[in-house]
Amino acid sequence: MKIAILYNTSDYLLRFRSELIETLQKAGHEVIAITPRDDATPRLQALNVHWCEWQLEGQALNPLKDLAAILDLRRILSQERPDAVLNFTIKPVLYGSLVASWVGVPRIVSMITGMGSLFLPGSWKKLALLGMIKVVYRAAMRRNHRVLFQNDEDLAYFVAERFLAPAKSLRINGSGVNLARFPCQPGQAVAGSFLLISRMIREKGIHEFVAAARMVKADHPQASFVLVGPIDNNPGAITRQDIAAWEAEGIVRYAGVQADVRPFLAAAEVYVLPTYYLEGVPRSILEALSMGKPVITTDWRGCRDTVASSVNGYLVPPRDPEALADAMRQFLKDPTLSIQMGQASRALAKSKFDVEVVNDTVVQALVART
Repeated sequence: MKIAILYNTSDYLLRFRSELIETLQKAGHEVIAITPRDDATPRLQALNVHWCEWQLEGQALNPLKDLAAILDLRRILSQERPDAVLNFTIKPVLYGSLVASWVGVPRIVSMITGMGSLFLPGSWKKLALLGMIKVVYRAAMRRNHRVLFQNDEDLAYFVAERFLAPAKSLRINGSGVNLARFPCQPGQAVAGSFLLISRMIREKGIHEFVAAARMVKADHPQASFVLVGPIDNNPGAITRQDIAAWEAEGIVRYAGVQADVRPFLAAAEVYVLPTYYLEGVPRSILEALSMGKPVITTDWRGCRDTVASSVNGYLVPPRDPEALADAMRQFLKDPTLSIQMGQASRALAKSKFDVEVVNDTVVQALVART
Protein backbone atom coordinates (compact mmCIF):
# COMPACT_ATOMS: atom_id res chain seq x y z
CA MET A 1 0.00 0.00 0.00
CA LYS A 2 0.95 3.62 -0.52
CA ILE A 3 0.30 5.43 2.77
CA ALA A 4 0.43 9.22 3.16
CA ILE A 5 1.12 10.74 6.59
CA LEU A 6 0.01 14.34 7.10
CA TYR A 7 1.65 16.46 9.82
CA ASN A 8 1.90 20.17 10.56
CA THR A 9 5.73 20.13 10.76
CA SER A 10 8.49 17.89 9.45
CA ASP A 11 10.15 18.25 12.85
CA TYR A 12 7.25 16.77 14.80
CA LEU A 13 6.74 13.96 12.31
CA LEU A 14 10.41 13.03 12.55
CA ARG A 15 10.53 13.37 16.32
CA PHE A 16 7.31 11.57 17.21
CA ARG A 17 6.56 9.14 14.34
CA SER A 18 9.87 7.88 12.99
CA GLU A 19 9.23 4.45 14.54
CA LEU A 20 5.80 4.36 12.90
CA ILE A 21 7.36 5.12 9.51
CA GLU A 22 9.87 2.31 10.02
CA THR A 23 7.09 -0.08 11.06
CA LEU A 24 5.12 0.71 7.91
CA GLN A 25 8.18 0.29 5.72
CA LYS A 26 9.09 -3.05 7.31
CA ALA A 27 5.55 -4.22 6.52
CA GLY A 28 6.19 -3.43 2.87
CA HIS A 29 4.25 -0.17 2.60
CA GLU A 30 5.44 2.93 0.74
CA VAL A 31 5.32 6.02 2.95
CA ILE A 32 4.59 9.52 1.67
CA ALA A 33 5.27 12.33 4.15
CA ILE A 34 3.21 15.46 3.50
CA THR A 35 4.46 18.34 5.65
CA PRO A 36 5.60 21.96 5.45
CA ARG A 37 9.32 22.48 4.90
CA ASP A 38 11.43 23.21 7.98
CA ASP A 39 14.91 22.52 9.35
CA ALA A 40 14.08 18.85 9.96
CA THR A 41 12.96 18.13 6.39
CA PRO A 42 16.36 16.85 5.13
CA ARG A 43 16.53 14.38 8.02
CA LEU A 44 12.96 13.30 7.31
CA GLN A 45 13.85 12.59 3.69
CA ALA A 46 16.76 10.45 4.94
CA LEU A 47 14.19 7.97 6.31
CA ASN A 48 13.60 6.85 2.71
CA VAL A 49 10.14 8.39 2.53
CA HIS A 50 8.71 10.24 -0.44
CA TRP A 51 8.34 13.77 0.89
CA CYS A 52 5.86 16.29 -0.52
CA GLU A 53 6.00 19.93 0.54
CA TRP A 54 2.66 21.23 1.82
CA GLN A 55 2.10 24.98 2.02
CA LEU A 56 0.46 24.94 5.45
CA GLU A 57 0.76 27.34 8.38
CA GLY A 58 -0.01 25.16 11.37
CA GLN A 59 -1.09 27.76 13.94
CA ALA A 60 -2.17 30.74 11.84
CA LEU A 61 -5.87 31.53 11.46
CA ASN A 62 -5.97 33.11 8.01
CA PRO A 63 -8.88 32.00 5.79
CA LEU A 64 -7.09 32.80 2.54
CA LYS A 65 -3.93 30.93 3.55
CA ASP A 66 -5.98 28.00 4.80
CA LEU A 67 -7.89 27.86 1.52
CA ALA A 68 -4.57 27.88 -0.33
CA ALA A 69 -3.36 25.02 1.90
CA ILE A 70 -6.51 23.00 1.13
CA LEU A 71 -6.05 23.48 -2.61
CA ASP A 72 -2.37 22.61 -2.33
CA LEU A 73 -3.21 19.42 -0.48
CA ARG A 74 -5.79 18.53 -3.12
CA ARG A 75 -3.08 18.89 -5.75
CA ILE A 76 -0.68 16.66 -3.81
CA LEU A 77 -3.17 13.87 -3.08
CA SER A 78 -4.50 13.94 -6.65
CA GLN A 79 -0.96 13.47 -7.97
CA GLU A 80 0.19 10.87 -5.44
CA ARG A 81 -3.03 8.79 -5.26
CA PRO A 82 -2.30 7.10 -1.91
CA ASP A 83 -4.24 4.04 -0.79
CA ALA A 84 -4.61 5.50 2.71
CA VAL A 85 -3.96 8.72 4.60
CA LEU A 86 -3.08 9.08 8.28
CA ASN A 87 -3.62 12.54 9.78
CA PHE A 88 -2.07 14.07 12.90
CA THR A 89 -2.70 17.47 14.62
CA ILE A 90 -5.71 19.72 14.14
CA LYS A 91 -5.35 21.20 10.66
CA PRO A 92 -4.05 18.02 9.00
CA VAL A 93 -6.88 16.07 10.66
CA LEU A 94 -9.52 18.50 9.42
CA TYR A 95 -8.15 19.36 5.99
CA GLY A 96 -6.64 15.94 5.38
CA SER A 97 -9.91 14.14 6.09
CA LEU A 98 -11.98 16.42 3.87
CA VAL A 99 -9.56 16.60 0.94
CA ALA A 100 -8.77 12.88 1.00
CA SER A 101 -12.49 12.19 0.75
CA TRP A 102 -12.91 14.67 -2.12
CA VAL A 103 -10.15 13.06 -4.20
CA GLY A 104 -11.30 9.51 -3.46
CA VAL A 105 -8.59 8.14 -1.16
CA PRO A 106 -9.86 4.65 -0.22
CA ARG A 107 -8.88 4.71 3.47
CA ILE A 108 -8.85 7.70 5.85
CA VAL A 109 -7.56 7.44 9.43
CA SER A 110 -6.88 10.21 11.95
CA MET A 111 -5.24 10.23 15.37
CA ILE A 112 -6.43 12.71 18.00
CA THR A 113 -3.32 13.53 20.03
CA GLY A 114 -5.11 15.99 22.29
CA MET A 115 -7.50 18.85 21.72
CA GLY A 116 -5.19 21.79 22.33
CA SER A 117 -5.85 25.25 23.70
CA LEU A 118 -8.73 25.93 21.30
CA PHE A 119 -11.11 23.88 23.47
CA LEU A 120 -10.09 25.57 26.73
CA PRO A 121 -12.37 28.35 28.10
CA GLY A 122 -11.81 31.78 26.57
CA SER A 123 -13.32 34.95 25.15
CA TRP A 124 -16.56 35.21 23.20
CA LYS A 125 -14.51 35.40 20.01
CA LYS A 126 -12.90 32.08 20.90
CA LEU A 127 -16.31 30.57 21.63
CA ALA A 128 -17.60 31.75 18.25
CA LEU A 129 -14.56 30.27 16.52
CA LEU A 130 -15.04 27.01 18.42
CA GLY A 131 -18.63 26.81 17.15
CA MET A 132 -17.40 26.99 13.57
CA ILE A 133 -14.60 24.52 14.25
CA LYS A 134 -17.14 22.01 15.58
CA VAL A 135 -19.04 22.17 12.29
CA VAL A 136 -15.83 21.42 10.40
CA TYR A 137 -14.96 18.58 12.81
CA ARG A 138 -18.32 16.91 12.19
CA ALA A 139 -17.82 17.09 8.44
CA ALA A 140 -14.23 15.84 8.65
CA MET A 141 -14.64 13.04 11.19
CA ARG A 142 -17.54 11.47 9.31
CA ARG A 143 -15.22 10.93 6.36
CA ASN A 144 -12.82 8.87 8.45
CA HIS A 145 -12.93 5.10 8.46
CA ARG A 146 -11.24 5.02 11.87
CA VAL A 147 -10.33 7.69 14.44
CA LEU A 148 -7.72 6.83 17.08
CA PHE A 149 -7.90 8.38 20.56
CA GLN A 150 -5.24 8.51 23.26
CA ASN A 151 -7.54 9.05 26.23
CA ASP A 152 -11.12 8.30 27.22
CA GLU A 153 -12.14 11.94 27.73
CA ASP A 154 -11.34 12.97 24.15
CA LEU A 155 -13.18 9.95 22.79
CA ALA A 156 -16.24 10.65 24.94
CA TYR A 157 -16.26 14.31 23.87
CA PHE A 158 -16.13 13.49 20.15
CA VAL A 159 -18.95 10.99 20.52
CA ALA A 160 -21.07 13.33 22.67
CA GLU A 161 -20.63 16.16 20.14
CA ARG A 162 -21.66 13.73 17.38
CA PHE A 163 -18.38 14.22 15.54
CA LEU A 164 -18.35 10.51 14.74
CA ALA A 165 -20.13 7.24 15.45
CA PRO A 166 -18.70 5.22 18.37
CA ALA A 167 -18.03 2.28 16.05
CA LYS A 168 -15.43 4.35 14.17
CA SER A 169 -13.40 5.12 17.29
CA LEU A 170 -10.40 3.16 18.53
CA ARG A 171 -8.65 3.71 21.87
CA ILE A 172 -4.85 3.37 21.92
CA ASN A 173 -2.23 3.90 24.64
CA GLY A 174 -0.79 7.22 23.61
CA SER A 175 1.92 7.50 21.00
CA GLY A 176 4.01 4.81 22.64
CA VAL A 177 7.66 5.06 23.61
CA ASN A 178 10.77 3.41 22.20
CA LEU A 179 11.94 1.33 25.17
CA ALA A 180 15.39 0.76 23.67
CA ARG A 181 15.98 4.44 22.84
CA PHE A 182 14.89 5.54 26.33
CA PRO A 183 16.55 2.94 28.57
CA CYS A 184 16.50 2.82 32.33
CA GLN A 185 19.89 4.05 33.62
CA PRO A 186 20.11 3.47 37.39
CA GLY A 187 22.62 5.47 39.37
CA GLN A 188 22.79 8.55 37.13
CA ALA A 189 20.13 10.65 38.84
CA VAL A 190 21.11 13.69 40.91
CA ALA A 191 19.42 13.50 44.32
CA GLY A 192 16.71 16.10 44.84
CA SER A 193 16.46 17.09 41.17
CA PHE A 194 13.12 17.76 39.46
CA LEU A 195 12.72 18.13 35.69
CA LEU A 196 9.95 19.53 33.47
CA ILE A 197 10.12 19.19 29.67
CA SER A 198 7.55 21.17 27.70
CA ARG A 199 6.81 24.09 25.48
CA MET A 200 6.96 27.14 27.71
CA ILE A 201 3.24 27.87 27.90
CA ARG A 202 1.04 28.59 30.90
CA GLU A 203 -1.28 25.61 30.39
CA LYS A 204 1.59 23.16 30.81
CA GLY A 205 1.77 24.19 34.47
CA ILE A 206 5.01 26.16 34.28
CA HIS A 207 3.88 28.74 36.83
CA GLU A 208 2.74 25.98 39.21
CA PHE A 209 6.11 24.23 38.84
CA VAL A 210 7.97 27.44 39.71
CA ALA A 211 5.66 28.26 42.62
CA ALA A 212 6.08 24.74 44.03
CA ALA A 213 9.84 24.94 43.55
CA ARG A 214 9.93 28.20 45.52
CA MET A 215 8.05 26.53 48.41
CA VAL A 216 10.24 23.43 48.41
CA LYS A 217 13.52 25.35 48.27
CA ALA A 218 12.48 27.26 51.39
CA ASP A 219 12.74 23.94 53.29
CA HIS A 220 15.23 22.12 51.06
CA PRO A 221 17.63 24.65 49.51
CA GLN A 222 19.69 21.85 47.95
CA ALA A 223 16.81 20.77 45.67
CA SER A 224 17.17 21.67 42.01
CA PHE A 225 14.54 22.42 39.36
CA VAL A 226 15.19 22.35 35.61
CA LEU A 227 13.04 23.53 32.71
CA VAL A 228 13.67 22.20 29.19
CA GLY A 229 11.76 23.24 26.09
CA PRO A 230 11.15 26.00 23.55
CA ILE A 231 9.79 29.47 24.12
CA ASP A 232 6.38 29.60 22.45
CA ASN A 233 4.59 32.42 20.66
CA ASN A 234 0.96 31.72 21.50
CA PRO A 235 -1.11 33.91 23.88
CA GLY A 236 -0.31 31.68 26.86
CA ALA A 237 3.45 31.78 26.32
CA ILE A 238 5.96 32.13 29.13
CA THR A 239 8.43 34.83 28.11
CA ARG A 240 12.20 34.61 28.28
CA GLN A 241 12.06 37.57 30.66
CA ASP A 242 9.81 35.56 33.01
CA ILE A 243 12.27 32.71 33.02
CA ALA A 244 15.26 35.01 33.48
CA ALA A 245 13.62 36.46 36.59
CA TRP A 246 13.12 32.98 38.04
CA GLU A 247 16.73 32.11 37.28
CA ALA A 248 17.94 35.31 38.95
CA GLU A 249 15.88 34.36 41.99
CA GLY A 250 17.68 31.02 42.08
CA ILE A 251 14.49 28.99 41.71
CA VAL A 252 14.99 27.20 38.38
CA ARG A 253 17.57 26.56 35.69
CA TYR A 254 16.42 26.89 32.09
CA ALA A 255 18.21 24.60 29.62
CA GLY A 256 16.35 25.80 26.52
CA VAL A 257 15.55 23.63 23.53
CA GLN A 258 17.31 20.26 23.48
CA ALA A 259 17.46 17.97 20.46
CA ASP A 260 18.07 15.05 22.82
CA VAL A 261 16.35 15.11 26.21
CA ARG A 262 17.74 11.78 27.40
CA PRO A 263 20.72 13.23 29.32
CA PHE A 264 18.35 15.49 31.22
CA LEU A 265 15.99 12.63 32.02
CA ALA A 266 18.92 10.47 33.13
CA ALA A 267 20.11 13.19 35.52
CA ALA A 268 16.68 13.91 37.00
CA GLU A 269 15.46 12.13 40.10
CA VAL A 270 11.81 12.96 39.42
CA TYR A 271 9.92 14.04 36.31
CA VAL A 272 7.18 16.65 36.80
CA LEU A 273 4.43 17.82 34.42
CA PRO A 274 1.66 19.78 36.22
CA THR A 275 -0.28 20.37 33.00
CA TYR A 276 -3.88 21.41 32.49
CA TYR A 277 -3.51 21.56 28.72
CA LEU A 278 -5.91 19.33 26.78
CA GLU A 279 -3.36 16.57 26.31
CA GLY A 280 -3.61 13.26 24.49
CA VAL A 281 -1.05 11.34 26.53
CA PRO A 282 2.04 13.52 27.07
CA ARG A 283 5.01 12.06 25.20
CA SER A 284 7.48 13.46 27.73
CA ILE A 285 5.85 11.45 30.52
CA LEU A 286 6.15 8.25 28.48
CA GLU A 287 9.85 8.92 27.92
CA ALA A 288 10.30 9.52 31.66
CA LEU A 289 8.49 6.26 32.48
CA SER A 290 10.69 4.35 30.05
CA MET A 291 13.84 5.75 31.68
CA GLY A 292 12.64 4.62 35.10
CA LYS A 293 11.63 7.96 36.58
CA PRO A 294 8.87 8.53 39.11
CA VAL A 295 6.35 11.02 37.78
CA ILE A 296 4.38 13.80 39.40
CA THR A 297 1.59 14.99 37.15
CA THR A 298 -1.99 16.20 37.32
CA ASP A 299 -5.12 14.16 37.79
CA TRP A 300 -6.08 15.21 34.26
CA ARG A 301 -7.02 13.69 30.91
CA GLY A 302 -4.23 11.57 29.45
CA CYS A 303 -1.95 12.22 32.42
CA ARG A 304 -3.85 10.02 34.86
CA ASP A 305 -3.29 7.09 32.46
CA THR A 306 0.45 7.25 33.18
CA VAL A 307 0.56 7.24 36.99
CA ALA A 308 -0.79 4.93 39.66
CA SER A 309 -0.63 7.32 42.61
CA SER A 310 1.83 6.24 45.33
CA VAL A 311 3.01 3.40 43.05
CA ASN A 312 5.07 5.07 40.32
CA GLY A 313 4.48 8.70 41.30
CA TYR A 314 1.77 11.09 42.43
CA LEU A 315 -1.30 12.66 40.85
CA VAL A 316 -2.06 16.17 42.07
CA PRO A 317 -4.97 18.52 41.30
CA PRO A 318 -4.43 20.91 38.38
CA ARG A 319 -3.40 24.50 39.26
CA ASP A 320 -2.47 23.52 42.82
CA PRO A 321 1.17 24.41 43.57
CA GLU A 322 0.79 23.54 47.26
CA ALA A 323 -0.20 19.95 46.45
CA LEU A 324 2.59 19.80 43.89
CA ALA A 325 5.12 20.97 46.47
CA ASP A 326 3.89 18.37 48.97
CA ALA A 327 4.38 15.61 46.38
CA MET A 328 7.90 16.84 45.63
CA ARG A 329 8.79 16.84 49.34
CA GLN A 330 7.99 13.12 49.60
CA PHE A 331 11.07 12.32 47.51
CA LEU A 332 13.26 14.62 49.59
CA LYS A 333 12.07 12.99 52.82
CA ASP A 334 12.67 9.42 51.58
CA PRO A 335 15.67 8.93 49.24
CA THR A 336 14.61 5.32 48.47
CA LEU A 337 11.22 6.35 47.12
CA SER A 338 12.47 7.36 43.68
CA ILE A 339 14.17 3.99 43.17
CA GLN A 340 11.05 2.00 44.02
CA MET A 341 8.71 4.19 42.00
CA GLY A 342 11.15 4.40 39.10
CA GLN A 343 11.15 0.64 38.78
CA ALA A 344 7.34 0.68 38.70
CA SER A 345 7.45 3.37 35.98
CA ARG A 346 9.71 1.27 33.76
CA ALA A 347 7.45 -1.75 34.26
CA LEU A 348 4.41 0.33 33.27
CA ALA A 349 6.17 1.60 30.14
CA LYS A 350 6.97 -1.97 29.09
CA SER A 351 3.51 -3.38 29.79
CA LYS A 352 1.35 -0.54 28.43
CA PHE A 353 3.24 1.96 26.28
CA ASP A 354 5.66 -0.02 24.13
CA VAL A 355 5.76 1.85 20.81
CA GLU A 356 5.91 -1.39 18.81
CA VAL A 357 2.57 -2.53 20.25
CA VAL A 358 0.97 0.89 19.73
CA ASN A 359 2.22 1.15 16.15
CA ASP A 360 0.97 -2.32 15.28
CA THR A 361 -2.51 -1.13 16.24
CA VAL A 362 -2.14 1.97 14.06
CA VAL A 363 -1.00 -0.13 11.08
CA GLN A 364 -3.96 -2.47 11.46
CA ALA A 365 -6.31 0.52 11.44
CA LEU A 366 -4.73 1.70 8.19
CA VAL A 367 -4.86 -1.60 6.32
CA ALA A 368 -8.21 -2.89 7.59
CA ARG A 369 -11.00 -3.31 5.03
CA THR A 370 -13.80 -2.04 7.27
